[in-house]
Amino acid sequence: MKILVITEQRQGKWNNSSFETLAAAQQIAAAASATVSAAVIGKGVAVLAGDSQPKRRRGFARRT
Repeated sequence: MKILVITEQRQGKWNNSSFETLAAAQQIAAAASATVSAAVIGKGVAVLAGDSQPKRRRGFARRT
Protein backbone atom coordinates (compact mmCIF):
# COMPACT_ATOMS: atom_id res chain seq x y z
CA MET A 1 0.00 0.00 0.00
CA LYS A 2 1.11 3.56 -0.70
CA ILE A 3 0.04 6.59 1.31
CA LEU A 4 0.14 10.08 -0.18
CA VAL A 5 0.02 13.07 2.17
CA ILE A 6 -0.84 16.46 0.70
CA THR A 7 0.80 19.09 2.88
CA GLU A 8 -0.01 22.77 3.36
CA GLN A 9 2.23 25.81 3.73
CA ARG A 10 1.69 29.51 4.17
CA GLN A 11 4.32 32.09 3.26
CA GLY A 12 7.07 29.47 3.14
CA LYS A 13 6.26 27.88 6.52
CA TRP A 14 4.66 24.53 7.23
CA ASN A 15 1.15 24.39 8.60
CA ASN A 16 1.23 22.47 11.93
CA SER A 17 -1.43 20.07 10.72
CA SER A 18 0.94 18.95 7.95
CA PHE A 19 3.37 17.55 10.52
CA GLU A 20 0.54 15.86 12.39
CA THR A 21 -0.73 14.32 9.18
CA LEU A 22 2.75 13.07 8.23
CA ALA A 23 3.19 11.52 11.68
CA ALA A 24 -0.18 9.75 11.42
CA ALA A 25 0.69 8.49 7.94
CA GLN A 26 3.99 7.10 9.26
CA GLN A 27 2.17 5.21 12.01
CA ILE A 28 -0.32 3.74 9.54
CA ALA A 29 2.48 2.86 7.13
CA ALA A 30 4.46 1.09 9.85
CA ALA A 31 1.44 -1.00 10.84
CA ALA A 32 0.55 -1.84 7.23
CA SER A 33 4.06 -2.24 5.75
CA ALA A 34 3.27 0.69 3.48
CA THR A 35 5.27 3.62 2.09
CA VAL A 36 4.58 7.32 2.63
CA SER A 37 5.03 10.05 0.04
CA ALA A 38 4.41 13.74 0.71
CA ALA A 39 3.49 16.49 -1.73
CA VAL A 40 3.64 20.23 -1.27
CA ILE A 41 2.31 22.35 -4.12
CA GLY A 42 2.91 26.03 -4.72
CA LYS A 43 5.42 28.68 -5.58
CA GLY A 44 8.89 28.42 -3.98
CA VAL A 45 8.28 25.11 -2.21
CA ALA A 46 11.44 23.22 -3.19
CA VAL A 47 13.03 23.88 0.22
CA LEU A 48 9.89 22.72 2.01
CA ALA A 49 9.79 19.52 -0.04
CA GLY A 50 13.32 18.80 1.13
CA ASP A 51 12.23 19.28 4.76
CA SER A 52 9.62 16.55 4.40
CA GLN A 53 12.10 13.90 3.25
CA PRO A 54 13.62 11.86 6.03
CA LYS A 55 15.48 8.89 4.61
CA ARG A 56 12.45 6.61 4.83
CA ARG A 57 10.10 8.99 2.98
CA ARG A 58 9.95 10.48 -0.48
CA GLY A 59 8.74 13.98 -1.20
CA PHE A 60 8.37 16.11 -4.27
CA ALA A 61 7.63 19.67 -5.16
CA ARG A 62 5.66 21.09 -8.02
CA ARG A 63 6.41 24.68 -8.86
CA THR A 64 3.43 26.72 -10.01
